[in-house]
Amino acid sequence: MDSEIMQAALDALPEAVIVLASGGAVAFANRVARAGALVAAEARRVATAVIEHMLYQPAVEGSTRRIWDGLLPLVNETRMRFGLAALDPSRGLWEQQWGRAQLVLVAAPAALDHPMARLSANVRYVGPIFDDDAAAAWDLPWGPEDTTPLVLVSFSTTYQHQEQPLARVLDALAGLPVRGLLTAGTEIDPDELRVPSNVVVRRWMPHALVLPRAAAVVTHAGLWTVMAALAQGVPLLCMPMGRDQHANAERVDAVGAGRALAADASAAEVRAALEDVLGSPVFRQGAGRMARLIAQEPGIEGAVAQLETLLGSG
Repeated sequence: MDSEIMQAALDALPEAVIVLASGGAVAFANRVARAGALVAAEARRVATAVIEHMLYQPAVEGSTRRIWDGLLPLVNETRMRFGLAALDPSRGLWEQQWGRAQLVLVAAPAALDHPMARLSANVRYVGPIFDDDAAAAWDLPWGPEDTTPLVLVSFSTTYQHQEQPLARVLDALAGLPVRGLLTAGTEIDPDELRVPSNVVVRRWMPHALVLPRAAAVVTHAGLWTVMAALAQGVPLLCMPMGRDQHANAERVDAVGAGRALAADASAAEVRAALEDVLGSPVFRQGAGRMARLIAQEPGIEGAVAQLETLLGSG
């Protein structure tokens, strides 16, 4: 973190700082910058809101905490440069740094997160916040009259060495009575994949267009994809590969909205798990239950209202 850059930003600091989370290839670097913004705002005693696209409990006290706690020395070095006390190295980074913000908006439903004995008073669950565009054209060979189950395969849009897991998923789809849609993103060359005849590959298609017609989603369990599927009541087969994905997959399994499977599972294991997700009504029911809960969350309107309250109290 460059203290000179942060100091320059502070010279023009507004009434409040809103620190927006994002994932992808820059997830780690993004959170370094986010920690820096929180430090700078705290030093200037400016009201701060965090919009977080991670499950809250795993990040502050659970399985993903250790990923981010590696940033503690860098954050403490920056804090000292700004005349702030160092964070306690025996406690989690985000537990402490988010705890100093006036508001933390978690872009997920509380029902999906791990239960906590005590939730910080500054935390609000607002549910997923989407910017997907459903107005795009339906660029697929199947018409609305086709009732064959549609399986969306959506792994990370960033590179996570997903070639082999994707190859096994495609092999699993071969011969199944389904239509498969693989959204490959920009990091995987579709020409290098062995694609069965019942699968179509696109670089990208908006989830809001595809998911209402989908019977299941096979995914790396990034939170954005999980939220998009559950908001439409679509069950998931989660094959986590890193980051916060294992925690997300665990919760999908726990709420009965899908199954978790190792990323190195064989094609036969993927096929059996997918047949289970497609064939067992319990997963569709679990995903439908989550869809109803998500619909009750305040969403973007509630998040904006919370931010307006914060500004008004400043």
